[in-house]
Amino acid sequence: MTIVREKPIVSPMAGTYSGAIPTEQELIERARKLLPAIRERAQRTHEQCKVPDETIAELKEAGLFRIVRPKRYGGFEMHPAVLYEVQMVLAQACMSTAWVQGLLAVHDFQLGLFDDRAQVEV
Repeated sequence: MTIVREKPIVSPMAGTYSGAIPTEQELIERARKLLPAIRERAQRTHEQCKVPDETIAELKEAGLFRIVRPKRYGGFEMHPAVLYEVQMVLAQACMSTAWVQGLLAVHDFQLGLFDDRAQVEV
């Protein structure tokens, strides 16, 4: 069965990032500023087998999930090496948090490699 769409689907993430794109160093500094709070929650992260919601919110607020997201979907569209450097900083406080941040962020990069039609479907 073939489904034909008259209008393309518009992703809820569509739209460019309206703020200034941070530099690699700015993102690393944002990650460093989060280290005390992440370190304080590291034991809880381990015990609960879950990164606390407040940590996820702080990572999101710092823009650390936008590093490799395509600009057309509100990201910074940076080289994956920047994501790696940020993960290395976060891992100084909690390796689990760094792993989750990288895993969640890299999905946007992978989706950006898909054909445009697949991107709007996802």
